[in-house]
Amino acid sequence: MANASTPLRIMMKTALLYAFGLSLANALIILLSSLLGYHNDPARFQTGQVVSVVAGSLVAIAALVLGMQAVRAESPNQALSYGRAIGTGALISAFSGAMSGALVYVYGKFINPEFHQVMYEVQVAEMSARMTASQIEQAEPMMRFLTSAGWIASAQLLFSPVFGVILSAMVGLFLKRAPRESPPAVPAA
Repeated sequence: MANASTPLRIMMKTALLYAFGLSLANALIILLSSLLGYHNDPARFQTGQVVSVVAGSLVAIAALVLGMQAVRAESPNQALSYGRAIGTGALISAFSGAMSGALVYVYGKFINPEFHQVMYEVQVAEMSARMTASQIEQAEPMMRFLTSAGWIASAQLLFSPVFGVILSAMVGLFLKRAPRESPPAVPAA
C-alpha cells in the first residue's frame, strides 16, 4: 500500500516546491511595485495593478508548466494525464494561495499599511464619476471592508486556486502525455 501513495506524495512535494517558488515570485512583484511607488500614489495605482496582474499571471503560468513537467518527469513512464495535470496545478495554486494570502496580509497590515488607504482613495475617485457624495458615504463601510488587509488576503486564498485550476486546464492540454510504451521484452534463451 505504501507504493500506491508514493506518486501522490511525490506530486504533493513537487506542488509545495513550485508553490513556494510562485509565492516568492509574487512577493518580489509586490515589493518591487511598492519600491517603484505604485502602491503609495493613487495616480499610479491602477498602472501598478495592471503590471502586477500581468507579471503575476506570467509567473503563475511558468510555475504551473515547470511543476507539471516535474511531475511528468518523476512518473515512471514519463506520463501525465490531463486529470493529473489539473490536479498538480490545483495543488500548486492552493498552496501558493495560502502562502501568498499570508504574505499579502503581512504586507498590508504591517509593511505598507498605507496601501489600503491608497486603494480606498482610488475606489472613491472611480465612484465619484457615477455616484453622489452621499452615496459614496453610504458605501464607505463596504469599501473599507473590501480594501482591508484581511479581505485582500482572504480573496487571495480563495481565488488563487480557482484561477490556478483554469490556467491548469489550459496548460495541461499542452503538457499531457500518454505513457511511453516500454520496449517488448526479449525472451530469455
